[in-house]
Amino acid sequence: MNDQERFVAKHRDSEFRHKDELFGALAAGKCSLDLSSEETSPVSCSHLLNIYRRRMEHLQRYTTPHAQRLREDTLALCTALAEIPNEKCRIWIFTIPPHSDFAIFEVEKSGEILGCVRAEDKRFTPTDEWEKLWHGTNPP
Repeated sequence: MNDQERFVAKHRDSEFRHKDELFGALAAGKCSLDLSSEETSPVSCSHLLNIYRRRMEHLQRYTTPHAQRLREDTLALCTALAEIPNEKCRIWIFTIPPHSDFAIFEVEKSGEILGCVRAEDKRFTPTDEWEKLWHGTNPP
């Protein structure tokens, strides 16, 4: 069983944001595991909480549907991280071409999913699409 199959088997009954979209894309072969939790070192939840709180502050500047969804994902993650600051978690990254990513945060000891942040990767997103995501407009 590969890491992607292991993730699906382990979290088939878990509940987390974007699960249906992620699992549907995996089943259809439209999504793939980009980074397994085994390839990353565990990170303290308190450290991740600091990072994602700062990202949350940054996201307050934007009002597009994309920014709102990202804020909701980030808020849900921050709430979960704040409950277990002394734990560590691992991160799984799944990619849906051409430029969407799902970052899944899993508690190291229990294997519980803390959250999922669905984002667009700026490196692979055309400029006009990026502008629409964040500003609702095309670049000048």
